[in-house]
Amino acid sequence: MKRLAAILLTAGILLAAVPFGAAAFGKEDNKLIITHINTSGSTEGSAIVVAGTHTQTLGTKGGFDWWRVAIFDWDANDVCFKVKEINTKTGGGMGKGTMQIPKYGFAYCICVGNDYSASGGINYVQQRIKDSYDLLGTLKVGDRAYLYNTHLAGGQIVTNGKEWYLPEFTSDSYVKIGTPDKGMDGYDPVKSEHELTQYRININHVNDLHYEVGDCNLFLSSYGKCVKKDNSWWSCLVFAWDQSKESYVCVALDTAAGGGNTKEPPIPENGFVVLDCSSASKEAVGACALGTQAYLYKDASGKYTVTLNLPDKNLKQVLPEGSVQEKTPKFSNLSYTSASTKCSTDGFTIKWEAGSPSKYLLSINLSTPNGLNKLIVGPIEVTGTSYTIPAGKLAVGNSYTVMLTSLGGKKLASVPTIAKLYCVSKTAMNSSLADKTIVAFGDSLTARSGWVSMLGGTIGTEVINSGVGGDSTKNAIARLKEDVLDKKPDIVLICFGMNDQAQSLSNKRPNVPLETYIANMEKCITEVQKLGADVILIAPHDAYNASGYYVPGGYGLDYSYGNMKDFCAAVRQMAIKYGCDFIDIYTESKSENMAKFLNAGDGIHQSVYGHQRWAAYVGNYLLAKYDGENKAKIEVVCKNESGSMFDTYSFTAAIGSKMTVPAKEFAGCDFLGKEKTLTVTGNETVVYPYSGTSAETSSDPGESSEPPTESSEEPAESSEEPATPSEVPTESGEEPAESSEAAAESSEQGVSEESSPADTSSADVSETSEPGKDGGLPVGAIVGIIAGAVVVIGGAAFFILKKKKK
Repeated sequence: MKRLAAILLTAGILLAAVPFGAAAFGKEDNKLIITHINTSGSTEGSAIVVAGTHTQTLGTKGGFDWWRVAIFDWDANDVCFKVKEINTKTGGGMGKGTMQIPKYGFAYCICVGNDYSASGGINYVQQRIKDSYDLLGTLKVGDRAYLYNTHLAGGQIVTNGKEWYLPEFTSDSYVKIGTPDKGMDGYDPVKSEHELTQYRININHVNDLHYEVGDCNLFLSSYGKCVKKDNSWWSCLVFAWDQSKESYVCVALDTAAGGGNTKEPPIPENGFVVLDCSSASKEAVGACALGTQAYLYKDASGKYTVTLNLPDKNLKQVLPEGSVQEKTPKFSNLSYTSASTKCSTDGFTIKWEAGSPSKYLLSINLSTPNGLNKLIVGPIEVTGTSYTIPAGKLAVGNSYTVMLTSLGGKKLASVPTIAKLYCVSKTAMNSSLADKTIVAFGDSLTARSGWVSMLGGTIGTEVINSGVGGDSTKNAIARLKEDVLDKKPDIVLICFGMNDQAQSLSNKRPNVPLETYIANMEKCITEVQKLGADVILIAPHDAYNASGYYVPGGYGLDYSYGNMKDFCAAVRQMAIKYGCDFIDIYTESKSENMAKFLNAGDGIHQSVYGHQRWAAYVGNYLLAKYDGENKAKIEVVCKNESGSMFDTYSFTAAIGSKMTVPAKEFAGCDFLGKEKTLTVTGNETVVYPYSGTSAETSSDPGESSEPPTESSEEPAESSEEPATPSEVPTESGEEPAESSEAAAESSEQGVSEESSPADTSSADVSETSEPGKDGGLPVGAIVGIIAGAVVVIGGAAFFILKKKKK
């Protein structure tokens, strides 16, 4: 009781000293405010903590595209949380939905919001949020953090119960950056592990390939070796019995949804598979991760139920027969880390350590980013300690999941062990590119991972995909540091132009004027070159507007007007100016069947075949440039009317590629010929004639035109970025169209890009929410003093009453 009274007195003093609505957050005390826990990203103007025990990725909570996000993970050695990943980009399609939340960690998501009060709405802008938002922007990976008055596993925080956007709202829950608060007990997720939340999955069908939206299907080990059915839009969870934990555990999962994401999961010998497409189980599926414990039940009526994290004490578990379990086998030549083991199309021999069993169960699945796709081997029983994957089973650029189980005869089969294979071409096995960090930087032609992932298989290293759908070069400059420079790349592939060149139907001008496009591209080129990285420019293909493909008008734009030719010509000129090579997909595509090259009903984005061709164009160039494979040098000689040579420049190309050889622009000189389009068969010299006898020699790239500064603004007539069509399931199984990006999201919400939920304008925030801005004592301070006095008096009265009672 004394402790309670002391708390009351202390609280009263604190409340009197720190008025409601004016609590210090941000850089002043290195505190990040928390207003909500485990809610979605639709709660504008708030600071949300999403726990690893409640979801696997941020996508299950709404994506948080317009928010600043930091991922914190628990460090048991230093007994604190540490920043694992930060994403401060804001706007539609920023890809935060795929950010993984560690089992013992959390995501901190914050958005400053907007002021709708002028139109009768709510003012979501509050200074405490703005201060925390600014503090988050200063954090670095590895920074220490401490969590107070927050219970992650229990989903609880401490607030005064007022709406978060009201000035009188207060929160005692926060993340402290740097050093712990003295006298405070921070949250320890390991000690609180036993306080996990129980999730329930109710089953509709058992061992039945019936698929209907809203169902959740269970497949038991008695059903067969695996589940084969086109279930592209279903989440898949695989559980195996683990005797040491006296429960089932999640050994594999695949929550990717969309055409081509078919799951064919092997069913563990002592386990089960859940395939879910019901909104009722969405939260449970989102909470499941590798290693999550599960409990299987069957009631008297034969209905099955699965609970995650905690058992249901009112139900009887379904357990495998037997109490002794074989040891989990160990691969001897496959990696157990997140990295994959490389193999070639010649096949690969998987090896594992010998154990007591004489038989093993092996399966190999094509992998999606999360887990299990189509089955290519097994499940098959294998004797011995190795298995050779036949040649022709593996395809360049694909990842594979290998699952191996020890079959124990009288003992229970083991928990499966899982590792990854990554297939690269024969030449890529020893490619010099395998040790290079390569970034692909572009718009949706890059963001759709097809050609980028295929490229990795061609050159022997997984390429970092820094493409964002709907981007123009204006967005490129804004995210250049975080998405490219901070990756410390050796090589950067830059491909922009599709959204820049799109013609406005209203003013008949490109979305980004050509001169602005050039200035933005030059900014990107020079900043990358300052790092010492190689820049390779890509001139993209044009849109295709034949019947059944692209139709102008979406977002008031015409992508097929004809501007791409000039934009690609500018890319070639920049290659000369900055000493870069370029890959001329614009010219290459002129020899392609564009109906086959691009998606039907789209006419902008690559088809599966188109992605294969892009990967070949880019991969062949990189192997030529860095490994000398089929390498050719294209030298350009510039001559004046008298036949005298006055300048030369050159490019590297792959034999078999096609390119338009650019003629350099010289001040005071006229180019007299026509640019040549080559099919490269070997080293070649191209001679270009110019008028005049005093042609200027090319200047040093570093002394050429000044790149734009960050404060450079586009001309007022340029319209906002377009977004590509909404993502919907397609019957063809092709990639769904790109989800709407920043411009579309803004129009849907009736909010311009400048006033998006992630707006960082300090002027807007400070003018609407700074306490005491107009002078005098803030209302919050008065309320705080009164409340503090009440609590102090209450505490004193408590002491008096207690004394009398004694």
